[in-house]
Amino acid sequence: MHKFKLEEYRGNIKCHRLSSWLYLCYGIGICAILLAIYAKINDCKYEFKNTAHLLAEEVDRKLAANESVLSGFAAFLQAVDKEDKYSACRYANAALLPYKHIYMIEVAKKVKRSNQDDFVKAMRKGWRNDFKLRNFAEVTKTDRVNPSSNYIWPIIFMYPYLPIADSIYGVNLDTVPHLSPALNRAYISNHPIATPPFQLMEGGSAYILLQKVERPENKNSALELNFFGNDMVVMLLVKTNKLLPDIVDRYVGISATIFDDATSTSHIIFNHPAKIKSWFDGLFLPHFTGSIISSSSSQPVRINFEHQLSWAELLDINLLVVIGLILSTTYFILRNIRRHYQNLTLVTERHEQAEYLAMHDELTGLANRHLLVDHVQQTINRWRRNGVLAALIVIDLDNFKEINDRLGHDAGDAVLVETAKRIKALVRSTDTVARYGGDEFIIVINDILSVEDVAAIAEKTLKNISEPIFCGKEKLEITCSLGIAICPQNGQDYDALRYAADKAMYKAKESGRNAFRVSN
Repeated sequence: MHKFKLEEYRGNIKCHRLSSWLYLCYGIGICAILLAIYAKINDCKYEFKNTAHLLAEEVDRKLAANESVLSGFAAFLQAVDKEDKYSACRYANAALLPYKHIYMIEVAKKVKRSNQDDFVKAMRKGWRNDFKLRNFAEVTKTDRVNPSSNYIWPIIFMYPYLPIADSIYGVNLDTVPHLSPALNRAYISNHPIATPPFQLMEGGSAYILLQKVERPENKNSALELNFFGNDMVVMLLVKTNKLLPDIVDRYVGISATIFDDATSTSHIIFNHPAKIKSWFDGLFLPHFTGSIISSSSSQPVRINFEHQLSWAELLDINLLVVIGLILSTTYFILRNIRRHYQNLTLVTERHEQAEYLAMHDELTGLANRHLLVDHVQQTINRWRRNGVLAALIVIDLDNFKEINDRLGHDAGDAVLVETAKRIKALVRSTDTVARYGGDEFIIVINDILSVEDVAAIAEKTLKNISEPIFCGKEKLEITCSLGIAICPQNGQDYDALRYAADKAMYKAKESGRNAFRVSN
């Protein structure tokens, strides 16, 4: 009975552990789904911002085109002959041709109210015999606006010619309610001024961008026709609905308002509402909004954007997250069973790797100075037991610094690796080859019969190392200097043998390099 209860207790512990892992997996899976959805929402928000910026740039280009066309035509009027209406029409046609949103170019002339009768006679004689001055109220059948100055501003030029707008010729701008304040501001300003939007007689909404133009005084008599005159205002009629970008996604809402400095109010110039895919999208998903102010100072337009994110935009990533959740759950269940074996294996591998790195040179794989000292001590112990001679050879590459300075450290490392391979190939498996540091190598040779045996190995080493080494297209010829110390004649411990070998190596360098010397 007690045994049964103990097994049941252990089983319960295992079940609790398994449940813990399952709950952990489910929690991680849910977090992964939420994080993936959050990341996708951010991606959609980023795409929405990019789309908004692209659309705003298109609107900005049209606004900039308005200023460019207006300033260009103003410059033209300053230079055109007084009666060259034909050139004005040609220029206006060329200026408006690329821009569908610019409806018309108009020019109004400043005339003294006391000279208006003479002006009408001159215009009938030199331009249209039916020309007459008009108030805006006469054309539109609206309330009359009394002029506020001693000057009148009749419209004398329109392009393109539209029969429906023929009645606009001769209208005094000072009697137009939506133009009079802007006209006054334009006359005292050197910059273009935009009016609030208004309804055209032929239908549709528009606003006017106008700019004052001055020319040198005309010396001709007042009765002589001076078509454009010396004081003018050039006007650009801009259709507001044409400012809307040519291609707009139906699920992206875009609207724009223009700010009126005179009244400190904003007026809508166009509105493209977004189509909603599903009411369900708005319950859980965000509604993106944003606004961008145009760079045009004369047409202060604020462009507003909106977009309702939909589940259809997130569907693909959800499917991937579900697959990832299943894989993650399976992975963690298997890992719970194998984790102890993996931990033991990992600890063993890390211990062996750490031990290897502690005793070997990272670049060449040869023994480092710690392992070298240990092997030299083993060699000395063998000599003491068996009385067999041993040798320690110090190898130093000649002029190795020049390779690093001329070709760089990568080339130097390649030379060191190749040199290590060549030295390793010359000795027995019972001997030791170590890299002591920099370009210095040490060979420990066991069980030699005579100094001549070591000299033969030194000769082979000099020959093999002096073989050309190719580093890319560069052919390198390396030499070395060797110093040999014999145990026990030159020392009976590592320090003594190393010191004797170093002295012999420096003698080899002093004798001209690419040579070896035996310590005496």
